[in-house]
Amino acid sequence: MPTAEPIDDDLDELAKARAPDGIHTRRLQPEADNPREVAFAQAWRHDHLTCDMLDQILRMSCADGDPEVSGSSFSGSFKRPLGPITARDRALAATLIQWLGSNVGLGLIQEALGKVDYILVHQDKKRMLYDRVHDNSQPP
Repeated sequence: MPTAEPIDDDLDELAKARAPDGIHTRRLQPEADNPREVAFAQAWRHDHLTCDMLDQILRMSCADGDPEVSGSSFSGSFKRPLGPITARDRALAATLIQWLGSNVGLGLIQEALGKVDYILVHQDKKRMLYDRVHDNSQPP
């Protein structure tokens, strides 16, 4: 099970404010045995240590050619077509990111990547494939 790296308490509190837990935190408990969901949730939280990732995503997607978008995200004066980011928006984003680590979410990722000729390979299988390709004693 992935473990969180020790980080500065003030930064951690800021990250928690920017990326609160999603609505299915019970699935992140050690007894739930969902290591991919934990990894996705931790990565999302970690990305919020230095910047407000959700704000960045929404600002980039809303700002292109939109005269309504102005000001600074840090001052809270940004105008967005859908209004300011709410606690519900943040919980929804965290829940979706966590869901991507679930079996169903990972299935969606694999299906989408397959449409553009990419595959996800588990680290153990990747090592076996590499060893097979680079072992001259095996017949082709």
